[in-house]
Amino acid sequence: MKFLDPRDAVATVLVATLVLCRLLTGASGQVCKMMNGTDTVEYYYHEVKVASEDACCQSCISDDKCKYATFADGTCYLKDSATLTPKKKSGVTLIVQTKRPSPPPAPPAPPAPPGPTPGPPIPPLPAPKYKLVLSDHTTTPVLSGAISAGQPGHSPCPLTFNPAYVPVVDGLNSVGGVIVRTDNCDATDGSLSFAPCSLETGVCDPLNASYQIPHGVGTQDPRVIFHGGYFYNFAYGTGFANNFGCNSSLCTTPLSRTTNPMDPTSWELIGVYPWHRNGCCLLRDKGQDSFCIFGEGPNPLPGLGIAKTTDINSGVFTQVNWTGGVPNNNAPWLEPLGADLQEIKLEAGTHIMELSTGDLVHFYAAATPGWVANGNYTCGYIILDKDEPTKIIQRHSGQFLVPTYPYETLCNGDSNCKYNGERKNVIFASSATPLPNKKDTFRLFFGAGDGNVGTAVVTVSLL
Repeated sequence: MKFLDPRDAVATVLVATLVLCRLLTGASGQVCKMMNGTDTVEYYYHEVKVASEDACCQSCISDDKCKYATFADGTCYLKDSATLTPKKKSGVTLIVQTKRPSPPPAPPAPPAPPGPTPGPPIPPLPAPKYKLVLSDHTTTPVLSGAISAGQPGHSPCPLTFNPAYVPVVDGLNSVGGVIVRTDNCDATDGSLSFAPCSLETGVCDPLNASYQIPHGVGTQDPRVIFHGGYFYNFAYGTGFANNFGCNSSLCTTPLSRTTNPMDPTSWELIGVYPWHRNGCCLLRDKGQDSFCIFGEGPNPLPGLGIAKTTDINSGVFTQVNWTGGVPNNNAPWLEPLGADLQEIKLEAGTHIMELSTGDLVHFYAAATPGWVANGNYTCGYIILDKDEPTKIIQRHSGQFLVPTYPYETLCNGDSNCKYNGERKNVIFASSATPLPNKKDTFRLFFGAGDGNVGTAVVTVSLL
């Protein structure tokens, strides 16, 4: 998904190309492009009863907040989202402003001091090998404090977010679901808690508030993965410095394990890492290299790092360099692509998933220009080489999963929004799990608006 100024162009990688029908020029010089049979997935902030598409254009032009609108059945729906994601819909006309009056010139700014010497450029990646299709994106949360008690997905915690899916494993646990963050919740003592969820449908039962993982193994942002008879959880927590040989203020990523994830007290701490919040891994048997992507940058780390171990149960990891998709094809950090490519911040997201080809996919979080106040927190991905997991062979610079629905945007910051959250316009994909009997198709569970849980389904296929 490319991010665009809706007044300039409309494009997407997931919908068909749209045909421009006609232009309308307003009295103040703005121009509206009219596209018949086209709606958008973005939510409107105001509706106006009007008689025609021309009147809808004028309504958008006269409202400084409006960037584009849709018209259907005598109603003009004004929208102000920073993104525009078209979708075909009969009887709807998309109306996009393409010009506004120029503001008066600002006084000349003093010359900027010389910036740092730019680093070496990133070598070009090979031509894309894969495409990704988003086939489902829930319009309402699957787990939220806004859902009524007694209903599927109800949480007694106002903030319930950043999930990690716990798979069903024969002989160990019979119930799959998500471990979630529940900040400042009396019902859970602010602990990581659990809700049963269907991997096939994404529907969740109410949060089991009695499930409370001890704070001594982490309190936020879980990442659960199963391998070799154990469930492992990389989480976030404070007070872990000077444990397991980790002596940095960034030692906030504890690793714990259990054979019985349904017993919250069974998680055993086995390591602590200076990775700031996360560990997103590809685990292999003892003696083989296992890899974990970690970090958040450009602050407090420069970007995403990658570390390896030959035995996760030893608790010992060594950071190694990326060998593709970074400057000189040899660098310790994968950095944001920059404002021009709508990516000013990165954060490791989901565990690394293996594709049927053997190549690997990691879904990461990315912030767009204007973050935190006015940008989006979205989802991108990288493809890693099957024989050399430190080598990036494809990078998706336009985000494919963007905050769209009220539980993700927090109603665009409306104080009367029924959904609670710490930040508007957030999708934080923290969990990816293969769907049974569906080739290279994954169920994503994600934090929405830093207060709710949503889900989506994506399929990766060869071009």
